Amino acid sequence: MKGTTSVVRLVAVTMCGWFLASSPSAAQMQSESFDKAIKETTVDLGVSPYYEGLSQRHGQLLCHYFQGFMVKEVDLGQKGDEWISIAANDPAHLTPCTLEHGKGEIVFQDWTEGYFGGAKGNLVFLVAADCFDRGCPFGVFDALSKKKLFEDQRGLSPKGKIAEIRFGKTGGSFFMRYPRVVAANCSLPQKKSECWRDILRSTGLAPQPIPTCSGYSGFNRSTGSGTDDKTDPSVVSFPVEVTIPDFKRRILPGYVACWAAD
Repeated sequence: MKGTTSVVRLVAVTMCGWFLASSPSAAQMQSESFDKAIKETTVDLGVSPYYEGLSQRHGQLLCHYFQGFMVKEVDLGQKGDEWISIAANDPAHLTPCTLEHGKGEIVFQDWTEGYFGGAKGNLVFLVAADCFDRGCPFGVFDALSKKKLFEDQRGLSPKGKIAEIRFGKTGGSFFMRYPRVVAANCSLPQKKSECWRDILRSTGLAPQPIPTCSGYSGFNRSTGSGTDDKTDPSVVSFPVEVTIPDFKRRILPGYVACWAAD
């Protein structure tokens, strides 16, 4: 059963301008965000079964309409959606926004406690409800085949907002950029060069000076993070570019940040 504490739905914010500007191709790139839905509909589902004593806590069915498909979310006030599905849609005759699953509609079984993050072309982005290590897992799905194409973890801002994915084109190439977050199996403050070699090898980062890791000077009540245990694993973040549709990832020039894992 889901936890009983509800959270505010995740909101994407721009956090990646710092590495777009640092990229050699930034001047030639047209930056884009997610596609705007043709229409968005919200249906009141009545009092949530998780909050029967609180009449103001209603569940909602949210329908996001795009050119050839629609995404449906059922939010009952718990952390993460009750379910998320993708269904066919004809822009000329919008599919009704109902709880019933139509022909060919697929529920994302592995993302039942996540959220719809956005769409780009035929790509559907889902975001996990639980973020950790200042990063949040996300998955990319094909709206037509309903198959998962890619997954990774992107960074959070100091206020806990998810970094926005920026899309661009250079020549005939279409790609997306975001700050990637990777947790190491070692502590940089503790093992230093040995740990840094492991991180370079596992991430593909080019050889460079060891970054200074924050968060090892004790627990910070205002941010809810930090430790004084130098053995805690380290986490690194750096800008990446992922080409579409082959989803090949490459590291962009830019600052490599480091901090203690949650």
